[in-house]
Amino acid sequence: FYVTRGSDFSTSPTKLEADLTADMLASGSWKEKKFKAYNFDAQGIMPTSGHLHPLMKVRAQFRQIFLEMGFTEMPTNNFV
Repeated sequence: FYVTRGSDFSTSPTKLEADLTADMLASGSWKEKKFKAYNFDAQGIMPTSGHLHPLMKVRAQFRQIFLEMGFTEMPTNNFV
């Protein structure tokens, strides 16, 4: 095997830019920068999906308070 220095060889570590900003475009500094390659197959972060309705939160808090006081729930889905 014969090992040689590649075209990207450097004795000092260089940080690749991840984003192209408006400042780079305005000043023209993007021409001298090296950018990271994008991975379009990467999975993104799943967005949070919804919240409980405020009245449902209050209902859950009341239910918890009554259960802590010793009350029990009726085994039925019919509300009075």
